Amino acid sequence: MALNAISDYPPAVSWVESGSEPNEGLDLTGLRLPVLTIGNYFLDGITTVTPSVRYLSFYVWILSSYVHSRGLDSWKDFQVFAEKVESAIALGNRLNHVASGIVGARGASRLLANGDNPVPLRSLVKQPATNIYFNPALQLQLLLPEPKVPGLSKERGEPLAEIVRTVFSKTTLGNEFSAAKQLSEAELEDLRAFGEVASLTNITIDEATLLSASIIPLKPRSDREARRVQTYACLLGLAEALSHPPSEEEFFEEAASVHRLLPQQFHSQMNGWLRHLVRDSIAVGHEYLLQEILHALEDLSMGRYAIAGRDVVTRLLDDAHASYQALAEYGLLRSGEDARSISFRRLFDRIKATTKHERLIDGGLCRWGGKLTEVKLIRSIQETPAKALALLPVIWSVAMLRAEEWPEPESNPFEGRTGMGWNAIGVHEVIGPGVRRFLGEEWKLGAVMSELALRTVDQHLRVSWSRLAVDSGHDVALLIADSEQWRSRLEKHVKDFKAGRTASRIYQAVRWLWQLGLVDEGGLTQRGKVLYRQVSEQARKGANEV
Repeated sequence: MALNAISDYPPAVSWVESGSEPNEGLDLTGLRLPVLTIGNYFLDGITTVTPSVRYLSFYVWILSSYVHSRGLDSWKDFQVFAEKVESAIALGNRLNHVASGIVGARGASRLLANGDNPVPLRSLVKQPATNIYFNPALQLQLLLPEPKVPGLSKERGEPLAEIVRTVFSKTTLGNEFSAAKQLSEAELEDLRAFGEVASLTNITIDEATLLSASIIPLKPRSDREARRVQTYACLLGLAEALSHPPSEEEFFEEAASVHRLLPQQFHSQMNGWLRHLVRDSIAVGHEYLLQEILHALEDLSMGRYAIAGRDVVTRLLDDAHASYQALAEYGLLRSGEDARSISFRRLFDRIKATTKHERLIDGGLCRWGGKLTEVKLIRSIQETPAKALALLPVIWSVAMLRAEEWPEPESNPFEGRTGMGWNAIGVHEVIGPGVRRFLGEEWKLGAVMSELALRTVDQHLRVSWSRLAVDSGHDVALLIADSEQWRSRLEKHVKDFKAGRTASRIYQAVRWLWQLGLVDEGGLTQRGKVLYRQVSEQARKGANEV
């Protein structure tokens, strides 16, 4: 099948050996960045590597102990002290059989396996908890930025540190660390006792209340904090409606649903997460298609030869069964039809007909009933990556339909930040014009699939080139492209490229709600119900005032 020329953007990047050692990288199509931008806008104070909310309490107590005993000294000395305390926390939790969320769990297990008593206290990880939890603690206004060592905020950080100090003072190690003693070792008995009060799974009510007030404050101090509170309120509201804490998938199903379970005052917030979902589906479609292209290139070249790019794409197009299954699953392809030969207009008309069911417009976004949603498209591709080629045109079409009523996209970009458009396959800058071009020029669906496959490789090479231009030692290109010839570079990488999905941090946020005692297996706890009523009332009043 002849491939259509990519005529609506600059010529594809050629990529030859740069002389740099190939290395691994993340977001190798550059399409996760818009997803992260939207996610950061609506939920700060938490990351994918901060699973245990109690480390925030440990942080402020460690910092308070150091500053009160040593003053605003130096970050390096503070880190040395903090690593000793973190080591004791990890060892104590392992001795008390805590299974997850421990920074330095493996190192602690190895130390304990040696059978030494006393046990040496030393750094167990490359990235200590005081580094990992620094930005969340700062964003939650537990810390204050200071020239040398961060300070504690009077309203949030200091009261929390005092609560922890009171609890930890019941143990020998807690008292010694509170006095900022630099301990080089500790007895097993002392570590076990310390682990009981410093358990990641046993937060006192007073401590949990102070943490909750910092994470979900009833009187937010900024717009950013208000958006975070609204996201947590949505999670609490879903836990109540579902009678169990929501999974990440259930959260995004709610965002895309035409009949939402959450009250109206939270719909604007969920619209923001719907934008996150739209952008994530675009990233997933292109990433998994890149993965399939690389596999096809490997199969054709056996890792040794250059292959014409058109031959690689044709290899994917020849998998008619995968394409048929992908589209028939959503009623977009009829029995006896070939995905390669039907017109793109026919596919698009069927998508429009499917999305007309219970269609509504809210905040510039379209929602509809039925099963054609980004949640299900993402799941289909993750379960069967070969479907990415046929489903990417569907993802583009759905994104265009979601955003066709979006107000003033130039000054109010769908991606949440200006300047991303062309570089990140913007919904209004690239996808909308592209879909209209396919329709206006009466493209066949096979040609559209080919176009998007070539654009995926071009996107990857542009991202790789931009990173190499900044750092000549940072070469993440997975293939070499010389004119129309491609050659895989996967054999030079430590691991093969594996496509994935942008982490939303919704999973981590739900875990924090569990740890704070606000949700349990049945949905909201009593404390969770009280907090949800309070934030709901605040949100309702805010909506009425607007």
